[in-house]
Amino acid sequence: MKKHLKLYFTENLDELLNYLHGRIEHFGITGNSVELTRTLCQFGCYNLLISNHHTVDVIYKFIKKEYEMNSLGERERASATRFLALYSVFEGYTKEALQYYKESQQLFWSLDLFEEEFMMLTEAYSWLYIWMNNQEEMHYCLQRMKYIQDTIKPPIEFINTIEPPPITRKLDIEYYYRYIIKKNWKINEKYVNSKNRIHLIYMIPALCMKLMNADHDQEMLQQTAFTLLANVNQFKHPFYKAYIYFIVGNALRDNSYILKAKELFLLNDVTDMAELCDAEKNIFSKVKKRSSKLTFKLFGNFEVYIGEKQITLTKWERKKAEELLLYLLVQPNLQALKDVIMDKFYADENYKKASNRIYVLIHTINNKIKNVIENDKPFISIMNGFIRIDHNQIEEIDVLNYLKLLSVGRLLWSDDQMAAIELFNKARKIYHNQVIPDMYYISWLEQFREDIKQKHTKMLNFLLKNTTNAEMINSLFVELIDCDPLNETSVKNYIAYLLGQSHYIKAKEIFQRYARTLKEELGLDVSAELKSLMDVVK
Repeated sequence: MKKHLKLYFTENLDELLNYLHGRIEHFGITGNSVELTRTLCQFGCYNLLISNHHTVDVIYKFIKKEYEMNSLGERERASATRFLALYSVFEGYTKEALQYYKESQQLFWSLDLFEEEFMMLTEAYSWLYIWMNNQEEMHYCLQRMKYIQDTIKPPIEFINTIEPPPITRKLDIEYYYRYIIKKNWKINEKYVNSKNRIHLIYMIPALCMKLMNADHDQEMLQQTAFTLLANVNQFKHPFYKAYIYFIVGNALRDNSYILKAKELFLLNDVTDMAELCDAEKNIFSKVKKRSSKLTFKLFGNFEVYIGEKQITLTKWERKKAEELLLYLLVQPNLQALKDVIMDKFYADENYKKASNRIYVLIHTINNKIKNVIENDKPFISIMNGFIRIDHNQIEEIDVLNYLKLLSVGRLLWSDDQMAAIELFNKARKIYHNQVIPDMYYISWLEQFREDIKQKHTKMLNFLLKNTTNAEMINSLFVELIDCDPLNETSVKNYIAYLLGQSHYIKAKEIFQRYARTLKEELGLDVSAELKSLMDVVK
């Protein structure tokens, strides 16, 4: 147990799991059923913390059956109720968890199993009582752990890392948040980049702290928020997930995530946090009050906003200044090499002349932005050979937001398809057929538009392959054809689907519209293959 204790409180969960696995094999061979059951319960608890759901479910079925058959001795039952309590917390069964923890506390106390009781108390404190803001049980856990620390030799040092959260979460949500993330876990950087990282214990808290610190950088804030969602959706603990939804919803100012958080809090009787989801004041209130940052809408006509107010950037003395602004707005990290820009904008000029022209364009943009935003810092600057936009003056860029949703959705697909589909659907709402359609004959912009269209088409086709909902299928086909009206493959697939559903009139309507568009735009007739597909209608 001493080695188990040391590994637990130094958070060396990889080695701890290997150690317990070896003990399970040992007790299985020697036939020590009591220690086998107790070790199996400990093994289940730590697999819960790393979200190893398959292993946990197997252990749960066995332990739950033994518990209900009342075939366990007191030592086994103490460990079993510890595991069943933690399992219930992670499944969102609050009432069951409270009952199991009460029984576990009584059994450990009567048996003087101090070490395992201490671990059970830390789990109850961190994963249930804090989230429910149960002050009475939190106080009991702290006092009991202090007693155990003073009793066991050598003393347990873990108690020094625990401090009570503020009495009322509503009064200081930022402190409470930092307590949950920073105090309950020691963020160990070696796990963050490890292939086998324990992302629930280390990766997510690290991302949360990064999100808090990204408040000044909108680009980093959005990227971190989406990455955080991609990770946290793999986690079963309802309060932890709800709290992440809450802070991400506020960070992105996306009420759908806040409503998800509220729903989870209400389901688990965490009423004060549910009320906080409706409150105007929260940890990101400063973000909400910003009114001096620019929002750029590039889908459809070029529009610029400060907060909810649209502003006008017209009468560009130099048309290439507007083009340079748009070029930088769609670049990763809002920056590009100066030499690359010079080559794109002034390929026929000598280096010195092209460089001077670029400086003039930057000066023009900065003056125009300065007239509409209160900020002494230049909007665009040159540093280390890069021309870059100041992230701190940007609230949001719809095209980049769209691309991030696609990227995170793809990364998330293998772990959480429902969450990935949700992100794809958010991207669908942002998308528009054209990026700045009123600007023509700009080669890089034409290529960017084509790239966006291909990404969107690929995403829609991907969703089509992974849905059986008739309404969704129709919507996706309509969007596909709207995205690229001359794409015969999309039209043919949609008509084939409609015919398969016996929607002959609709199929004929789609066919005639496509034939008319093809004739008007390209002067071509539909293919023989598509005509033959329509023979069934005749």
